[in-house]
Amino acid sequence: MAFLDNSGDIILDTVLTDAGRKALARGDGSFKIVKFALGDGEINYGLYDKTNSNGSAYYDLTILETPIEVAHTDATISLQHKLFSMATPTGDPGLLYLPEMKLNTTSFAQSALVSSRNAYVVVSEDDAWNEITDSGASAITWPNGYVDGRSAADAVRSLGFRVAQGMSTSAAGGNNDVLEALMTETQFSVVMDRRYLELVSPGSAQARTTTGARPYGTATAAEGATVLSPTLRSNVFSAANNLRVYTISTATDPSMMAGRPVNPAFDGPSAQLDLMLYVKASSLLQRNENYYFDNFGTEVASFDSAYGTMQVIETTIQVIGNTMGASVNIPVEVIAQIS
Repeated sequence: MAFLDNSGDIILDTVLTDAGRKALARGDGSFKIVKFALGDGEINYGLYDKTNSNGSAYYDLTILETPIEVAHTDATISLQHKLFSMATPTGDPGLLYLPEMKLNTTSFAQSALVSSRNAYVVVSEDDAWNEITDSGASAITWPNGYVDGRSAADAVRSLGFRVAQGMSTSAAGGNNDVLEALMTETQFSVVMDRRYLELVSPGSAQARTTTGARPYGTATAAEGATVLSPTLRSNVFSAANNLRVYTISTATDPSMMAGRPVNPAFDGPSAQLDLMLYVKASSLLQRNENYYFDNFGTEVASFDSAYGTMQVIETTIQVIGNTMGASVNIPVEVIAQIS
């Protein structure tokens, strides 16, 4: 990551996309720029100060002096949103803000991250789960941020990650307002490392209750839960051979959507539906846990300051909107208690 020195002059640093470079390389005069995208995510336009006593020439001075990032040829690095077209009846959408994606960690009691780890924790095997939930006690406890990742059914009865889309600023409307359909993603790409995690569809299963402490085993049976297969676009976002992409849409995967909670994730308008992600430890990991944890894991004593020694693998789930390209990264740790 590099920044261009900006002492007040307006700088426009541009690069061609892969398609643009290919057209330019043909050398037949067909190259013509017809679309462009602005990557100005590092600029805080809230710094525009109409009250500056020095006059209008100073209203935007702080913005103009903000260092700007060097343009990247990889749009996934430089752009918070993809290059996209938005058609409206008037032809002019008149947009001041674009929607974002955010992980909702406050929608119900156990949806928060494991605070001492700053991540969600997916438990991959019985010994670790029994210690985490204190299965010897009369009332099984289930701490915040922990996912029972031992099977697809367990994952659905456990904790789902809630991904919301909306606008962070109240200038776009109140947090009870609904995001316009024109600006709402209906299809998502969920990217994860196949060595550690698999995405689960609840199917016809009923997920756990979202209120109060949940005694394990009282939720409705999850016979409909299934492990999904990634799409054929497995490595479109990275050259890493172990990344897999799952395509989820509101039309074909309604069981992975949930109504907007009482406590929205955004200060401004948000979408009517949140994306719910249920994950389990991958079959590869469970079949070869000693190999994976020995080679890619770390031994952590007194895990979460409350449990015994755990083997921990750190990974990330990325969720990307397929139309506008807003994304969010979900930090995950996969754990086991193995010798």
